[in-house]
Amino acid sequence: MTVRHLLLILAVVGWLALPTRAAGAGDAAPAINLPSLGRGQVQLHALLAGGPVLLWFPAVTPDDLARAGALQQLAAQHGAQLVIVPVVGSEQARAQQIQVSGAIVLLDVDGRVVLSYAGEYIAGVCPNPNLFVITRTGTIAAARQYPGISPSTLSEVLSQSR
Repeated sequence: MTVRHLLLILAVVGWLALPTRAAGAGDAAPAINLPSLGRGQVQLHALLAGGPVLLWFPAVTPDDLARAGALQQLAAQHGAQLVIVPVVGSEQARAQQIQVSGAIVLLDVDGRVVLSYAGEYIAGVCPNPNLFVITRTGTIAAARQYPGISPSTLSEVLSQSR
């Protein structure tokens, strides 16, 4: 094997190891078809019929548990549905910790949905970005880190996403 072949192989392997590009504002929202806690299978396109979706990928830390209620309240104020996809892999008991009245909690055991939105997936680690506002038409209006986006900015984006 020549040095040139070796370099080509290393370049391809390095390219394959790169994270997927995160979805961003203006992109079509990747499809979601996941089981939920207590609601059966949930598909994004069905949720969008009711209005915008606020999609959050938390690592389920104590801080996340405290913040979930505030996100739900903000979503409800703007006619949006809060969808929580805990980044916990197969730890369903951990996912159950973040249940919030009015929010839908989905199980993404293999991380494929997290990967399609955030561009990276490591069970137990919060991706960046981890919060997406999806309009009724299925377009991502905002992709941000939560916390890190102010409630007033998030409120503005949600109101424009109806």
